[in-house]
Amino acid sequence: MHVDADADLHDVFRILYDGDEWASDNDDEDAGDEQQLGEGVQTATSTEGSIHSRRYSKARFVTALDALVAPSSTPTVPAKRRIYAVPQPTSSVISSTAPLPADLNGKTYAPYSPLPLLARVRTFPPTFPSSLPGLSPMTLALAGWTYAHGGVVCASSSTCEKWGLGGLESLPSRSRDEVVRRLASSLPQRHTLECGWRTRASPATLPTQLRRLAHPLVTASLEPLAAALQARSIGPEPPRWACPVSASQLATLAAGLERYAAAVHGATLAIDPLAAALALFGWYPYDPVAPANHVAEQEHGHGHAQGHGHAAHTDIVACRLCLRRVGLWTFTATAASSDEERKFDVEGEHQ
Repeated sequence: MHVDADADLHDVFRILYDGDEWASDNDDEDAGDEQQLGEGVQTATSTEGSIHSRRYSKARFVTALDALVAPSSTPTVPAKRRIYAVPQPTSSVISSTAPLPADLNGKTYAPYSPLPLLARVRTFPPTFPSSLPGLSPMTLALAGWTYAHGGVVCASSSTCEKWGLGGLESLPSRSRDEVVRRLASSLPQRHTLECGWRTRASPATLPTQLRRLAHPLVTASLEPLAAALQARSIGPEPPRWACPVSASQLATLAAGLERYAAAVHGATLAIDPLAAALALFGWYPYDPVAPANHVAEQEHGHGHAQGHGHAAHTDIVACRLCLRRVGLWTFTATAASSDEERKFDVEGEHQ
């Protein structure tokens, strides 16, 4: 095509697309490029190629990607040798040596989060009737209900009405079962239409996720807890106790924890099957003047050989999930003289 014809086409293009609605972000670059369009076909072609390369080149794409993925990265690093920093993984479990978060918030709508579920369950007092099937504190918490001001209230919405279970236990057994069944089936509908709990409640698998999060059954978490229980809570007169795990399995667990302590910490403290059972079912040494929801760092590891640090001896054990506290001395042979069959059930004593 003739050079003059090309220039005419460029003029027509400039007239059609020179309005404000076609303005680009790089007005300065476009202005400089337009000055070169009249210099000839070759100059115009090379200029268009340079504009295209600057706007859509691989280098600009990588630079934009750097700004999104790693804003602090410097553009001086060669593109082929660039390595993006891997985000630090967050812990998926809370070990026995780490405390549970102190600011558990159960008032937010978080149906898939285990820690808010724990906060909702903890609002129910020990006197709350737990013998009603379908209306246990865990069932109510899964449906988004908490306990406050003498009744059951919504966890996250103030528009849902408060209700209670007063008088149910005084009803005849058959009538009570029917009332409980109807109440249990209407838990979602008791929320208002604008409340999220009416549409989506917590899944039934969330309590299992909570136990795996707050009480991981891994050796690195069980060994410090069992060692702390052995040194602080098991005295010369051990309590009578019962466990759903067989004696041979507990002996194997205790031996495995001892081997782990010897290999990792160089510890020589022998772990009793009772200490292994207490650790397996989530019991912690309880001291009124010290945190009871974890064992301190000085209570495990190399502290085994030095008498387990400076932690005080205690005959009370506590669960950091249900907050149940039990005195082991009440299950000793001396205290249980009036009831020879009374035993500390490491599983059943949880509330």
